[in-house]
Amino acid sequence: MDTVKLSFFSIVEALNKKSFGEYDLVVGIAYGGIIPAALVSKKLNLPLFIVNASYRGEDNKPIYSKPVVAEVPKLNGKRILLVDDVSRTGATLETVKKKLKGNEVTTFVFNGKADISLFNFDRCISWPWGNL
Repeated sequence: MDTVKLSFFSIVEALNKKSFGEYDLVVGIAYGGIIPAALVSKKLNLPLFIVNASYRGEDNKPIYSKPVVAEVPKLNGKRILLVDDVSRTGATLETVKKKLKGNEVTTFVFNGKADISLFNFDRCISWPWGNL
């Protein structure tokens, strides 16, 4: 499968053109969503929390039958922007979203299926931070 190679500049440019609603904080899904969540948090000038979730391995194949989520921050009544790098099935986003019940959660990914998506490529993406 062909890979899309994106520059850091093209990602920041797309983020700057993106319209966002009003949120109280950003929650990023580790590990792939850490850098995207940090960029969004900085753009929106909002606090950032990171949640550990595991579903796929480095080869992008599921390693669990369903996403496994570590403890999430104890929040209630917040408007949360939940950020990950990629979502194909939405399983990880939905699992974390359920753990954040009692809050208004909007999902955002850099690529794939979510409430808000920066890109919608049907191919793998080579992120500029991938080799850090």
